[in-house]
Amino acid sequence: YRFHSRLSGRPLLPRPARLFSANGREGYSDLRVEAGEVRSVILKNEEFKDYRDRIGRVLDGWRQEHAPRLRGLEVGDLPKALIRDLAEDLLWRFAGLPLLDHYAVYQCLMDYWEEVMQDDVFLVVTEGWSTGRLIRPAEKGEEPDFSRKTGRKTRKYVGTLIPSSLVVARFFSEEQALVDSLEAKLSVASEKRAEFEEVHTIDDGALNGLEGKNGVTKSNVDARVGELKSAILHAYSTATPEFKRAKAIAKTKFGTRPWELGLMDDEGLFPELDILHEWLQYSITESDLRKECRERIHRLYEQVEARYESLTENEIRTLAIDDKWMASIGGAIGKEVERLTGGLVDRVRVLTGRYADALPALERQVEDYSARVESHLRQMGLPV
Repeated sequence: YRFHSRLSGRPLLPRPARLFSANGREGYSDLRVEAGEVRSVILKNEEFKDYRDRIGRVLDGWRQEHAPRLRGLEVGDLPKALIRDLAEDLLWRFAGLPLLDHYAVYQCLMDYWEEVMQDDVFLVVTEGWSTGRLIRPAEKGEEPDFSRKTGRKTRKYVGTLIPSSLVVARFFSEEQALVDSLEAKLSVASEKRAEFEEVHTIDDGALNGLEGKNGVTKSNVDARVGELKSAILHAYSTATPEFKRAKAIAKTKFGTRPWELGLMDDEGLFPELDILHEWLQYSITESDLRKECRERIHRLYEQVEARYESLTENEIRTLAIDDKWMASIGGAIGKEVERLTGGLVDRVRVLTGRYADALPALERQVEDYSARVESHLRQMGLPV
């Protein structure tokens, strides 16, 4: 297919030879890699990496230029003058970059200003940086930053200026990593328990009929353990090992005590107890992890709540300017670059699909199909 030279000459894509090879027809090339590999080739290319680094340097220059002014915001400053200067300078700095639409970059800033930053700056210039220490109850329908259980009540909070996630990331990363690890283990434990249930609830499985609204319940399992215990005690005499094993069962604590697996009986009572004991082991592991996770999260946000009260104004400035405003703007611009990259990759894929077959080959296919149609018409006795 024909590969337009204007697309290849820009710095975001690798040089044409990395993706295309000449096919002997002037002005036309063949794709050297599979269509699904185009994105990977571009992302790994040094020219592409240099382009992204250049965008990063331009953005860093803009940040450094305006950081002193942002950190120096005081009560009485004018938000409109601030955003005007920020936006005009950002537009000017990105105007010299190829491919990336500097107005799209400008819009990233303006969208964030309208959605978040404008209200934040208004708080600072009316109440001062100390507003960063404030948390408030979440309003109805509002997504809370964090929740705290006090007695029987669960209270939901929102950081007035600083989201709790930023406080956690800067001051409690180790505690958060521990919570993340516990949540991952809990997810695995829940999945294992669910898989075990799925196997043993089908047909005449030992867990079939023990389900509640959200799967098998411990109360139903405990009740079934009690039924099996009674059945064994009635089936065996007091001197037998089976009777003694059943006698020692405390149905509500069955899963917490050792149980010897593999004992067989004609009625299949002990094998059923084996399955119930295994399910209880999965359930206990999951329950213990869930409890530990809740406790760790509770302790973490106790610390977070206390840390809000002790934040210095310099810490608040860093959290608001670096971790919130600039990080969010940078992330939005990064998504714009990704969108642009994806568009170019899709364009190459479309060209690949559209021109994968050369015109002579298509003409031969048309001739072949025409000959088949004529043959069928003759067989039907129709004039050709």
